[in-house]
Amino acid sequence: MLAFDGEIAKRHIKEVTENDKEDVQRLTGCFLAFLNACSAVGIDCETIDGATAELVNLFDKNQIAVFEGPAFNGIECKSCNAVLKVHLFPPDAEETLWHNHGQSFFGSVIGRSGRYWHRLGEVHDDGDQGRKMYSFRKQGDTDSTLQDELNGFVRPMLAHTHMAGSMYFIAAETKHTVQAEQGTGAVLTCVVQGVQKTNATIIFKDDRDPIKGNFCARCKHLQLQKKTAIIKAIVDEILEVEVDFQVEAQRLLILQKAVICQSLAMSDEELRSEYEQSEARRLVRDKCETFFGEMTQVIKLDRSINTGTFKALVDFFKHVVMVTKRVGMLQ
Repeated sequence: MLAFDGEIAKRHIKEVTENDKEDVQRLTGCFLAFLNACSAVGIDCETIDGATAELVNLFDKNQIAVFEGPAFNGIECKSCNAVLKVHLFPPDAEETLWHNHGQSFFGSVIGRSGRYWHRLGEVHDDGDQGRKMYSFRKQGDTDSTLQDELNGFVRPMLAHTHMAGSMYFIAAETKHTVQAEQGTGAVLTCVVQGVQKTNATIIFKDDRDPIKGNFCARCKHLQLQKKTAIIKAIVDEILEVEVDFQVEAQRLLILQKAVICQSLAMSDEELRSEYEQSEARRLVRDKCETFFGEMTQVIKLDRSINTGTFKALVDFFKHVVMVTKRVGMLQ
């Protein structure tokens, strides 16, 4: 997350663009691996202690917010310049109203079964037919307010099925709507966007009545029981995947080398030296693949992975975060 955050930080406008496709795929894959590790803990919503309590505490400590919404529940992980969100739409969720967004974003389906019908459209003036529609402006987590009366309607311009393994980029200004496909199950998606608002969020409907339902404010102040239930519902839906750590190693070699060699004690010159040695990079890649390969097998073979092993995995990622900060200062 921090590596991608650093890329966005260099931009005048802190937003994602279509060119971020590969970075977003890697980030989504890494977060999916994290959720897989969470699922291996064996979350117990009835007795919230032991591994379950530690997992919820991990979310809180790392400012991973869990929220309940009128249309879907989810989690949100925010850094200085980037936001990753996971949305869980219930089975057979109703179609959303036409709307755009405050930020451009990438959307990926990371669930094992559900899918939705995704439509993009534009306001079409139907001349003398007399059709009217109304636009509502939404500010953050507040309720929407009536903004304008428009002639015409939103005409679909493109539509496709969004399903497991698929990803799309959509500009903030694009009007779209989604609807879960009947009988396919809950839809779990991952959204990656920048933190900077570049557009007003506008919602369109056929009447001027206040908006109720899917665009009302989300609640992030949840009781422990509810928070745990949402986390469990999300991890129960995720795809079981093996992250291609060899590909990830090409981008994070210096970080992985630093972790394995305990380079938090190394000087800046030593870090640069290690990074410049191709043979050292090859050895690090092999060691990392072995480490992550073993962790993947443990999680696959033992769905009730013990707390100690899970903490070891979390500690590893914490070291990566710490070294990321140092390396970011060197480059």
